Amino acid sequence: MNAEHKHVVFRLGPDFFGLPIESVERILNAQTVTRVPQTPAMVMGVFELRGETLPAVDLRARFNLEIDPSPGQFIVVAQEGGSVAVRVDAVDGIAVLDDSKVEPPQDWLKEKEDDFVLGVAQSEGRLVLILRPEHLIPANVRKSLNKGKTAAPALRAA
Repeated sequence: MNAEHKHVVFRLGPDFFGLPIESVERILNAQTVTRVPQTPAMVMGVFELRGETLPAVDLRARFNLEIDPSPGQFIVVAQEGGSVAVRVDAVDGIAVLDDSKVEPPQDWLKEKEDDFVLGVAQSEGRLVLILRPEHLIPANVRKSLNKGKTAAPALRAA
């Protein structure tokens, strides 16, 4: 018996990607993002959500795609060390995928340092690249985002 899992499916250009629904905290429309100087290009900055400052990462920049100036949407993803908002072109919906229909990534997609692809699935006549939420943000960027979070309360107290 194969298990079925729900995934939040989103677009970057003409391509579809998915995240396990368990890792998604919420989906937001465009937000006003405050830039943070001297951060990696993929880090758009931060915005406030219900009293919490969230780092915002542009997945187009993360995946080395052409930047789209349209506002897009944000998916708030639970990560080790705290939540992060990732900007996508548009959220397409929820897809229920059978584990047997998810193919593991081919060898050329696997990189030990940047293993963000969980698999590839067929859903509604299209290919969906399933992403690993824990590897969505590279480790070195996650570290700098987490440092910023720990430094923020000290700045507010000043």
